[in-house]
This record gives sequence, structure tokens and C-alpha cells, in this order.
Amino acid sequence: MNNFKSKRIETLLIIGLGSIGRKHVKILKSLRPDIRIVALTSRASLFEHDPNFFSVVDNLDDAIALSPDAAIVCNPASHHIRVSVPLLLKSVPLLIEKPITDLSKKAVELVEAAFAKNTFVTVGYNLRFLESLIYFKELIHDNAVGKIYSVKASVGQNLTTWRPNQNYKESVSSQKKLGGGVLLELSHEIDYLMWIFGSVYSVSGYFEKVSDLDIDVEDISHALIRFNKTSLHDNLVANLSMDFIRKDPTRYCEVIGHEGTLIWDGIKGIIRIFKNGKWKVLFEDTNPSDFSYEKELNHFIDCIENAKAPLVNLESSINVLRVIEAIKSSSEKKKVITIK
Repeated sequence: MNNFKSKRIETLLIIGLGSIGRKHVKILKSLRPDIRIVALTSRASLFEHDPNFFSVVDNLDDAIALSPDAAIVCNPASHHIRVSVPLLLKSVPLLIEKPITDLSKKAVELVEAAFAKNTFVTVGYNLRFLESLIYFKELIHDNAVGKIYSVKASVGQNLTTWRPNQNYKESVSSQKKLGGGVLLELSHEIDYLMWIFGSVYSVSGYFEKVSDLDIDVEDISHALIRFNKTSLHDNLVANLSMDFIRKDPTRYCEVIGHEGTLIWDGIKGIIRIFKNGKWKVLFEDTNPSDFSYEKELNHFIDCIENAKAPLVNLESSINVLRVIEAIKSSSEKKKVITIK
């Protein structure tokens, strides 16, 4: 899909007013106060007098009747397709929060609707807009440590303290029916690994609930992800660990190459390199914590108003789901799964 038609955004629909939905509203009001924001939420009565909104509705038909020029889908992943397809069939461009849905087979309907109306869709993998991660990718592709031999990535945070103003048991992250679990909730890691190192050939994975958290989804996952050969590497394997249980919030990627080691600390926004026998800090991000969301929303608006292609497209987001499903299949079948 290409050759999107540009349009001026005057009215924007936000679907879901959880933590991420409210974050988008706050940023939009600062970036583009001229845009009228319509909110679709099951808790409409709580927000009907909120000055941030032009209108607040509790059903999709009423939202569509207000003729939104674009929409941001922030409801639970398992409900994304149900609201996204009708909007696409009305030619409404979308930013869908990650993951795009909870099952890759559901995405077929989304692709068909977007293709039928040649309508813009992007997905909220905002880590791609982090200055530190962008530079990390550039360093790797500029052969800062030479040919890549090994990659280790890790992400984790305790679910009970992740969102201080919400009972963790009620969060999307903790409920299977809403698309929770570490693999879907922390799928940023799979997205950025493929963004940097290319397509995935096979995975060997494990996932499980190992803690005493009152949840019905996995709280830990380990995977060996083998990538297809590129100019950067030959059959590279990345070791990826993800969890909801650790007390110290962690997000990092370590790349071992022929000429040295490169480490990205996603919490601190720092990149370090070990080369010629010593460590050196190459980059330290001083932007505010929400800066990647600001860049993402600016990109979303720019793509719609100036008919540009998205940085995060449907195909790459569906491929993330395929890797997740392969990890689960590998864990259940106790075998390596090749991704076709």
C-alpha cells in the first residue's frame, strides 16, 4: 500500500483512555491544540466534562458519526481489530498501539480493510523514535564494532509497581483475554531487534508464569532468535529475556562484534562501546521521558497531512506477532520453530 492521500487533521479520535490513551491526549494538546479530540471510552460519564475533549462517546457508531480525520487505537490488544476495521473502511488513518492485535490470524482482516481503502496504518512501537536507539542502530549498521557475532537483550519491570495508580490485577498486562503477558506487552524488544538485525529465521523459546503474581498470563520468557543472514552478520542468534518480576527496571541490548562490544541502556538512554581495550560513552540522551511519544505523534500527523509512508508499518508489526507465536509454539512443543 502506498500513495496515501494527504488530509488535514481537524478532528482526531482516541479509542481507550487508559494510561497510554491519556498520555496521547496530553501530548496532542501540547503539540496541536487546534485539533479537536473525540474520546471513545466505556467510562464516558467520567470524562464528559473534561475540557480536553470536543466530545466523549461510548460506542463506535457515534464516534464515526463525528467524522474523525484520524484515530489512535489504545484499547486492549484483543479488541483492536473490532474497532480498527470499521474505521479503515471509512478511510480513517490509524495509529494502533502495540501489539497490533493478540493473534496474527486476526490481522488478515485489518490488512484487507487497509488495502481496500488504501488507508494509512502505523503501529505504536515508540522505541523506534528514541534518539539513543536510533543512534545505536546507526552505529551497528556503520560497523562500529565490525561484523556482529552475538546479541543479548533484556527487558523487565515488576508488574506491581509498573503503574503506581492502577491495581496490577486490573491491568491489560495481567489478563489473557485482553492480550496481556510479557510477550505481547513487551513486544517492543522483538520489534527493535528485527528493525536493527533483519528478518527472523527461527526461534527456540520458553515462557511461563513463575511468580506469585495474581495473573493468568506468563510473567517470564526466554528466547533464542536466529536471524536470516545479512551484510552485518551470518546467521546471528539473539538471546532475549523478558519479565514482569524483577525489582530493578531494566532495558538493554548488548552487541558483541569482531572489533568490540556495544551496549545500549534503554533506561538511562546511554550507549557505551568497548574498543581498543577501554570503555567509552558515545551517547547520553537528555530528552524528557515522553519525547519518543512526541516524535511518534508528530510522525503520525506528518504522514497523514503530507502523505508520507510510516516508519512502523503493518507488515513489520504482523511479523512481531509471528515471532511471539513461534516462541510460544517452541515452548509448548519443546522444539525449534522455523518462521516461514
